[in-house]
Amino acid sequence: MGMNRQERAALHKKQERLQITEGAPEVQDLQEGVPVLRATPEGITEYISHNNILYKRVLEKANAVQVKPVLGESGYSVLEGGLVIQWGKVTEDGSVTFLYRFPNACLNVVFGKITSDASIPRVTGMGRTGFNYSTSSIADGDSYWQAIGH
Repeated sequence: MGMNRQERAALHKKQERLQITEGAPEVQDLQEGVPVLRATPEGITEYISHNNILYKRVLEKANAVQVKPVLGESGYSVLEGGLVIQWGKVTEDGSVTFLYRFPNACLNVVFGKITSDASIPRVTGMGRTGFNYSTSSIADGDSYWQAIGH
């Protein structure tokens, strides 16, 4: 049985105001063929009733911005799941400003060298936008760093 014009207009108005509520619906709570959105442990889920059978589809997250990696002597890459890896090279005491600001936190910064001197810089402070470091006065050569965060 079809809907009249007034019923279709009311349904359209209702769909404009679609809200996301908690938990899975019961099939008897749904209007035939009208999808509803619910927040479930699986994520945002679309439900629809057809012939007294409840169907569901978990919606995929849409990343607003996909971050293209910067690959070079200094750079970064944002991995699936949100893990961010950044790297670079330093030559003297100071600070580094990350090319990509960590959205939540910088978890660690590590240094490495390819010279024979035993002096490795140490991190003296770090945050979402960069880190500070110092090295001994006998340090010689470049130091390479890597930062991991999310």
